[in-house]
Amino acid sequence: MKTLWATVIICAFALLFPSTLAAVPHDENEGEVHRILRISKSGEMKVSAETHFGHHVLTRGSYRVKHRAEGAIHTFTFIRIGAKDPREFPAEEIEVRTTALAMPKPLGVSLVYTEPEDSFDLVTKIVLAGENVEHVL
Repeated sequence: MKTLWATVIICAFALLFPSTLAAVPHDENEGEVHRILRISKSGEMKVSAETHFGHHVLTRGSYRVKHRAEGAIHTFTFIRIGAKDPREFPAEEIEVRTTALAMPKPLGVSLVYTEPEDSFDLVTKIVLAGENVEHVL
């Protein structure tokens, strides 16, 4: 009986693990390593490594993300929240301009896609839940 339960549990994990991977959006560029940051429903994002948006830099910490659109130009504002020492984050907020490009269908989650560089992550695009556009830097 114990062997039967162990087999059932192993089969369940084997079935669940591939379906979990399939639920994560993938980029068409196979072979490239991407790190994906998630923006919560409340608009907050945690950065665990130095992250660059062009010449703007987000250090480790928590940020509130705001989005506004003016035609094809969409602007994201990242506001540091919960910093213990103001020297950790000299600017109160960073604004990043992006270009909106059509996607075939909207995603159900908000994500920030990055590519690894030498000693930091470089943001390549932002996708917001429910929108059928991706925001490319």
